[in-house]
Amino acid sequence: NKWSTKPWSTSLREAMASRSKRLSLRQADELICTTPVCASFGDACACTLSLHLQKLRHLTHLDLSKNRLRRAPDLTRLVRLEHLDLSDNQLALLPAELAELPKLESLCVRDNPALDESALPVALRDRLTGVSLSERYSDSV
Repeated sequence: NKWSTKPWSTSLREAMASRSKRLSLRQADELICTTPVCASFGDACACTLSLHLQKLRHLTHLDLSKNRLRRAPDLTRLVRLEHLDLSDNQLALLPAELAELPKLESLCVRDNPALDESALPVALRDRLTGVSLSERYSDSV
């Protein structure tokens, strides 16, 4: 399994300090927005996460599952990203920019109730070796 061969960082701070290639922010409290004027106040905030991820260009694996994200963070600077897990969130759309990630091989977005196969950008659908959208539509990742 490509997801479990090397140690994972489990915080943004740790990933920045160690330059880990694998980051798991599964159900991460550090993603909760504390800015009162933000629409995501009290929930996971993709805006704040995007700012931090811009500094982590070395990541190859990113797990953002179980964070109640309503939108995906900006991942365009993660040009080495190979595996992305956005499962168990509240996503309704996937950004077309995912198709611009040159090394992305697998994507897991299952258990996002408002997503279906049509949410996956066409340019990306043809390129991925592993996609997991739901229990009914699944390729092994």
